[in-house]
Amino acid sequence: MRKNPTVVLFCVMGALFLSALAGVLLLPRPGVFVLLPLAVFQGLTLFVLYIVLHDAAHRTASRNRTLNELMLITCALLFLFDPYLYRRLHLTHHAHTNEESDPDRFTASPRLAIRWAKSFLIAGWYYTYCIRRFSRSRSLPLHLCFTPALVVFLWLLFRAAGRTDVLLAGWFVPDFLAIGFLGFVLTAWPHHPGTDTSRMGNAKNLEVSRVLQLLLGHQHLHLVHHYAPTVPWHRLPVYWRENRERLLAKRASQDPTGASRPSSKA
Repeated sequence: MRKNPTVVLFCVMGALFLSALAGVLLLPRPGVFVLLPLAVFQGLTLFVLYIVLHDAAHRTASRNRTLNELMLITCALLFLFDPYLYRRLHLTHHAHTNEESDPDRFTASPRLAIRWAKSFLIAGWYYTYCIRRFSRSRSLPLHLCFTPALVVFLWLLFRAAGRTDVLLAGWFVPDFLAIGFLGFVLTAWPHHPGTDTSRMGNAKNLEVSRVLQLLLGHQHLHLVHHYAPTVPWHRLPVYWRENRERLLAKRASQDPTGASRPSSKA
C-alpha cells in the first residue's frame, strides 16, 4: 500500500517541531546560542508544515475526512490560528483572487518593501477582514477568540514553568517569521501586481531554487495550483509537465502580448 506523502510529512515535521521544543525545555538554562538555532529550526519546520495545513484546507491532504481534519486542526494549532477560519479565508482567496473581496490582496503593493511589510502583518489583517466580511456568522466571535486564548494559555503554562524564553524562541517568534515569509512567497509574489482577476492571469509560477521548491511543497507552481486547486502538492510537478503546453496556450490566448506569461520551466 502506497503511503500518503502528506501524512508522512505531517508526522515527520510535527515530530521534529515538538521534539526540538521538548529537548530545549529539558535544558536548565539555554542561552542565545541554543535559542537562536532553535528559532531558525522551528521556523523552517513550520514553513514546511504549511504544506500540510494548506492541502488540508483544500481537503486534499487525505481521502480520509477524519484524518484530513486532524491534520488541519493540528497544523493550525502550531500556527496559532483557528483552523476553520483559515480554511474559509483561503477558499475565499481562491474564489475571488485579486478581487476586492480577496483577503490576501492585502499584501498587494507596487513597492517591494511594502509587500514584504504587509506579508508579516497578514495574520492580523485576517482578523480585520473577518470582522468586516463574516460579521453575520454567529460562530465568528468564538473563532476570533481562538488565537488570543491559545496564546494566553501557552504563555501562562510556560510562565508557570519559568520557560517563556523557550516559548518565544521555539514557537512564537518562528511562527511570526514563517507566516511572514509564507505571506510573501505565496501571496505577495505570485499574485503581483494583484490586478488580474482572470483564471490564467491571477497567479504566476515562480522561478526559485530547487531547495525552495521543495520547502514550498511545489507551490512555486502557483499558476498550476490556482488553475487546479484540488491537485495535491506532491502531484503539482506531474500535472504541470503533462499540461504545460495546454496551459501556456490558454494563457497566450488571453494575453497575446505574452505579458506575465507563466514560466515554462518545471
